[in-house]
Amino acid sequence: MRRPSRLAKSPAATAARPAAFVPAAFVLPVALLLLLVLLPGCGALQRAHLRHRVHEHEVRTLAYWGGAWAARPLAERVAPLPDAAVDYVSLDNELWGFAARPSAVEPPPSFARALAGVEATLSPALARVLRERLIGVFAATGLGSSGYAETVRDGSGREQAMFIVLDPEAAGARTANAWASWKESTFFRQSADAPVRVRLEIEEPGADTAENAVRYILLHEIGHVLGLFTGAHPGWNAEESAVPRPAGGWAFPPLSWVRGADGAWTSRWAGLFPERGELRYYADHPTLPAASVPALYARLERTNLPSLYALTSVWEDFAESFASYAHVVRAGRPWRLAVAVVAGANGTRPAPATALGACWNEPRCADKRAFMDAWFRDPALSAGRAASNARP
Repeated sequence: MRRPSRLAKSPAATAARPAAFVPAAFVLPVALLLLLVLLPGCGALQRAHLRHRVHEHEVRTLAYWGGAWAARPLAERVAPLPDAAVDYVSLDNELWGFAARPSAVEPPPSFARALAGVEATLSPALARVLRERLIGVFAATGLGSSGYAETVRDGSGREQAMFIVLDPEAAGARTANAWASWKESTFFRQSADAPVRVRLEIEEPGADTAENAVRYILLHEIGHVLGLFTGAHPGWNAEESAVPRPAGGWAFPPLSWVRGADGAWTSRWAGLFPERGELRYYADHPTLPAASVPALYARLERTNLPSLYALTSVWEDFAESFASYAHVVRAGRPWRLAVAVVAGANGTRPAPATALGACWNEPRCADKRAFMDAWFRDPALSAGRAASNARP
């Protein structure tokens, strides 16, 4: 970044004091001190500028996307990620510290089929919200995760729609169970001395296909769309939300989260998980040691969270809850996890596996099951005022 011109020394000041009068022994320490003072500020300015570019990017506006998408069936809203959106996701990854930079590709046929399958899983009320709010599902490699969702604002700056991006190399290159197991292994640092193996089964052997991996990823991303635009939870950016806070408050967050005076949401289970700050899925360099993983999953059974990923934020909690509920309860498919320490390089002996099943038929998730049952039937009644009252 170029320094602001006001930090440069003026010609008049330079002429008033020739360089010959400044001792070299004095110049070097002062120059180093100035670097120490100015460089952190420069980094902060760069980040502020990057944040501004992301916030004001054209793909965050309805004007960029136009209105033709709303008339097309959902299965026909699948396409390569537009060039402007490639630029946006690259900037957003840079802002959040992810090294990945996406490239647009043709979506495989499985994307459209999976999207149609998810639509068929929804209740009529939720399917209508999805058709009104989802601009499309786009394909790009090098995304930095399996899927990505972002909001789009109208001319007044209010969020009115969303678009989803899927990475075929992450979402379609593995079978459903291989993908789910891989994802559950991205948040911890593996150890050669005591390696940990995570196995998550979300399909029976006959249905363990790459297309069903795409389906589950789409369920999660679509959970973001439906959670936001039915008012089940607050928006990612309160000042941009087009959905007013329901009169009785948001129904979903208090099930697992507490809102502080500053507006931030804290998990009710934060005390059980002091490692929560290190729980970063898809991390380039995970810091959480593998040895802590079995205990993390054991503690998960003492919560009403459907997965560890749900612990990362109130929004991910909803998306994970929606995906798991739609998958297990609505579609009758499995969710079985096993985590075990296997024999290590130093002779570590294998440890018994920790087994975990879907929580929807267990007492620990009874409150969330009741919410999801009611919300699927009538999202306006259970989540407050439906966002379809404020269509773009």
